[in-house]
Amino acid sequence: MTRIATRTVGAAEVTILTDGGIDFGTELFPGTLPDHIAALMRRQHAASIATNFNAVLIREAGRTVLCDAGPRDLFGPTCGFLPQAMAEAGLDPVQVDTLFATHLHPDHIAGMITPQGAAVFPNAELVVTRAEQAFWADEAATG
Repeated sequence: MTRIATRTVGAAEVTILTDGGIDFGTELFPGTLPDHIAALMRRQHAASIATNFNAVLIREAGRTVLCDAGPRDLFGPTCGFLPQAMAEAGLDPVQVDTLFATHLHPDHIAGMITPQGAAVFPNAELVVTRAEQAFWADEAATG
């Protein structure tokens, strides 16, 4: 089973790296109307919400950028395959020079560190938006 898909976009080589997937229940979406979610699920003939976790690798002009890094193994044995996907793409973690986190939820960033807390991408600079940085620095917002 392949865990990657690569396309050329302009001068960039863009590769989707699949870390894995999991089925979530509808309780994942607090604040939604249960009847609305139930109707959507019936239309899809689904009892759960299938979710894939992907990272995006961009290689261009000598740069190697990884957008997000998946949840590692935080959601169980169906996740944590980013290392295999990177190997399939011919990528050694030391080649990544920039890590871009779209946001700092565990399903996007846990793959950036080992279970022991070591950096998976030791040569990478972490880039996070100012808004995301401000949110997580605000104790009132994060509790």
